[in-house]
Amino acid sequence: MRNCDYLIVGGGIAGMTVASYLEKNEQDFLIVNEDLAGAATKVSSGVINPVTGQRFVLSWKYEELKTEFLEFYQSLEKKWTKKFIEETQLYQILRSAEEQNLWLSRTADPVYQPYFGDVQTELPNPFKMDELHTIGIIKSMYVVQIKQLIQQLENHFILREKYLQTQFDFNELVRTEDKLQWKDIKIQKAIIFAEGYRVLSNPFFNWLPIIPLKGECLQIRIPGVNSNIVFKSDYAIVPLTESDYWIGSNFYLFETELQTSEVEKQNQLSFLNRVLSDSFQLKKHLYGIRPASRDRRPVIDTHPCDSRLIVFNGLGTKGLSLAPYCAKHLMEFLLNNIPIPKDLNLMRFKSKGFEAVPI
Repeated sequence: MRNCDYLIVGGGIAGMTVASYLEKNEQDFLIVNEDLAGAATKVSSGVINPVTGQRFVLSWKYEELKTEFLEFYQSLEKKWTKKFIEETQLYQILRSAEEQNLWLSRTADPVYQPYFGDVQTELPNPFKMDELHTIGIIKSMYVVQIKQLIQQLENHFILREKYLQTQFDFNELVRTEDKLQWKDIKIQKAIIFAEGYRVLSNPFFNWLPIIPLKGECLQIRIPGVNSNIVFKSDYAIVPLTESDYWIGSNFYLFETELQTSEVEKQNQLSFLNRVLSDSFQLKKHLYGIRPASRDRRPVIDTHPCDSRLIVFNGLGTKGLSLAPYCAKHLMEFLLNNIPIPKDLNLMRFKSKGFEAVPI
């Protein structure tokens, strides 16, 4: 029989961040994860953009999130002497006079001035204008080398015997008033479910208003071209490693089909042919399904009927900026009994008619 205080279900950015914070606070834990079709973290762009939506609004609590995510990723860089997060700029194509005017109004707003640069009409290599537009520049945003980061964390937790590469089967969970056990693992305190969109199949939390968002991306190589800026128009083009780039992605609500689409692939290739001045090589066509909550806020809380069951979900398209902030609040709750903020906990859904199914 094996014992642990916390069992973490899921090994994407949510689960790995929770594990890292538990480790930092010298807590006993075990991660259970198997790479399943549709997992989003390893195929994500790694982008942390302070601006969101078509109206170029500053992201929710961005300065608070920034303080926490920089401390988190930079602490891992120092720990392993590897680079995981890079500050860069984003070049946003402005397609209409309305978008240009909105952008210019942001540059005059003291709240937005640290992020918004003036508009311009030229693009750096290897990008070109497919039509006559102007360009707005986000002066400060970040790209996380997410695939390398997750692999590093996996290797670390495997070496420490804190990681089981297997799928969590709910049929093997024994839950009584005085016992919480999965297979031969006795769980002393709680199970933390951080399984992304697969929470829809979780018998304890499938009542939550979690919306699957499916996106597809391409990975390409532009030989001899090394750009460190992010380009955004119909799709985003994000630098990965030397000469390699990530392209994506539109999101499709409630789509959970576990395969790529030839139509979407051709749409992205057509886009690349319009906006790249250099030839490129297609390497991969991938997809992932992200979990977003009804109000686009994370969901972190205990189950109303059993406080030993915890959900850590709903990070949506901003998981890399949200996960450290949310893990910090979860630690404060677990270790110091500080209530989880109202804009993160489950009670906010009750007035909307979403209530836990008795278990």
